[in-house]
Amino acid sequence: MLIHFILNTLYLIALLLASPFLIYRIVIKGKYWRTLRERLGGISSPTQADIWLHGVSVGEIKAAYPLIEKFQQEKPHLKIVVSSTSSRGLEMARNLYPDIAVMSFPLDFSWVIKRLLKEIQPKLIILMELELWPNFLFLAKKKDIPVILMNGRVSEKSGRRYSYIKWAFCKATQGICYFSVQSSVYAKRLEALGISSERIEVTGNIKFDAIEPKELALKQKEIAEQLHLRSKDLVLVAGSTHWPEEKFILEAYSKIVTKLPKLRLILVPRHPERAMELCSYIEKSDFSFTAIRKSKIHSEYQSKKNEVIIGDIMGELAPMYTVAHLVFIGGSLIPHGGQNFIEPASLGKAVICGPYMANFPDLKLFREENAIRQLSKQEDLAEILESLLKDSKEREMIGGRAARLVKNCRGSVTKNYELAFRLLNRK
Repeated sequence: MLIHFILNTLYLIALLLASPFLIYRIVIKGKYWRTLRERLGGISSPTQADIWLHGVSVGEIKAAYPLIEKFQQEKPHLKIVVSSTSSRGLEMARNLYPDIAVMSFPLDFSWVIKRLLKEIQPKLIILMELELWPNFLFLAKKKDIPVILMNGRVSEKSGRRYSYIKWAFCKATQGICYFSVQSSVYAKRLEALGISSERIEVTGNIKFDAIEPKELALKQKEIAEQLHLRSKDLVLVAGSTHWPEEKFILEAYSKIVTKLPKLRLILVPRHPERAMELCSYIEKSDFSFTAIRKSKIHSEYQSKKNEVIIGDIMGELAPMYTVAHLVFIGGSLIPHGGQNFIEPASLGKAVICGPYMANFPDLKLFREENAIRQLSKQEDLAEILESLLKDSKEREMIGGRAARLVKNCRGSVTKNYELAFRLLNRK
């Protein structure tokens, strides 16, 4: 097909242009090397599967957990293969799904996709959120393999970008049978891009179902002991942060800690590999406190006054939330769109975020119920943090409302399972 030739040519040109960077990453940094064979269609252990589920990175892979669990409980005979694009997503998938085949998502060359579809022979493909690879979708449609996009969302920025290439967007997404989206906001954006309402279903945010707060809460004592936290410590956890948010948070902490000497800060960057960089920044700055990476804390560790703990182990943010008295959500003080606030909210923690939370339209409901505190500008950070840290009753009320809302918002997994099962029965 002409479309495959055009796409393959464009991909090859892109690879050639990026080759110096890619060679540097492979040879010097050791990136991509382990997954290169799989990304070119070479599966180390050939596997057939009824369902191929793909999540681009850690968030999508974690969100898929209750859905996969539902399939394993209701239809244990069905074989599932999970793929991810990022190395951290693959690591998370292998940890979460030890009994399921996990592989790298292939490069979108037509010959690579053809080989994998022939090898795996899926009866259903599930894409978590919105990641579009045209050759993959065209060839799935050609082979009459139903594709469903689950937990879909289209941010305002993405909607605006896709609107410039509306025809291409509609053409590329022809292979998607259903768009199962988180909210009516996203449904309307897809309709504006030319997707018919018959192909769109609003099923809610699956991330509300992906959390087991009771199971998570059991880790509280263990985490407190690991971090050598004292019963009188007041703990602020800043999760999934980006630069320069860490700078703002550390400056705010520096102001507040003089008034609240029992305050401890646990800072967990979105990318754990940045932990050393943050420790170095704190060491070189004129702060009155030091920092230590979580992985360096051992049984003989003696914490220094107001020492900041930097999270540097993937997958440990959720357990860290259990020891928090107050949680700050990263990606929200900068135009990033925010990170997942549902985990701490489900634990009944008081949550604070910045003005940039466009990726989570559900936040509106939490704001209306006074179940989260959102800043209007970064400059208010220290003042709001201090106010909430000093007011335990207000924190408890905010956290209590948040936990109840999370519970009420559950149910997306059942809706998505029924939708997927309907497509499976079509085959």
